[in-house]
Parts: sequence; C-alpha cells; structure tokens
Amino acid sequence: GPCDFLITKGQEDNTILEFKLASNSKAKNSYKQLDAYVKSHDANNGILVFFYFNEKEKRLVENITRENSEYTYTTILINCGKQVSASNLK
Repeated sequence: GPCDFLITKGQEDNTILEFKLASNSKAKNSYKQLDAYVKSHDANNGILVFFYFNEKEKRLVENITRENSEYTYTTILINCGKQVSASNLK
C-alpha cells in the first residue's frame, strides 16, 4: 500500500513518515518497507514511528534490526500504555 505520509518542502526535500504498532506481526519488516517507500518517492529522509503499549513490545521494537536497511532513518518510540497522571503524582 501507500506510505502513511509524504512530507515535502519543494522538490528537493521529501520525507516519508511511517507509523507502526509494535504489536504488528510485520513490524520486523518496517525498515525494508520504509526503504521501498523512500526509493519509490525519491525521498531524502524517512521517519519510523512505533507505538507500544508495554515493555515487551518496546523491547521487540528496540531489537528490530536495521542491518539490511539501505538508509539511516529517524526512529521514534511512543509509549501508549496507561500512565499515571502528573496531577496525581505525590
């Protein structure tokens, strides 16, 4: 399918933004998928955002290999698990 977002600043600066759930069984292929999007859109950059809900999912995402990726990407991990509200901290 298509990439999640293509962010452009003129013709010279294109960035692919891709979102993934860490629990997705295909998450391990995320960097290869991003490679394909970057090539097909002639993009300069790629950003991969993983959403995780527990420590197990976080570790899975942290261990996804980038060794077969042709490019260097920015990777962002977002903790979507239940958090204690800051107003309830003592």
